Amino acid sequence: MQFDLSTSQGKLMASVMSALAEFEGDLLR
Repeated sequence: MQFDLSTSQGKLMASVMSALAEFEGDLLR
C-alpha cells in the first residue's frame, strides 16, 4: 500500500498503520 505523505490524509493513514503494527507486535509477544 502506498500513502501520499504530502497530504494530511496520507500522513494520517501512515500513522494509523504504524500504530496498528506496533499494537499487533505487542499483542503477539
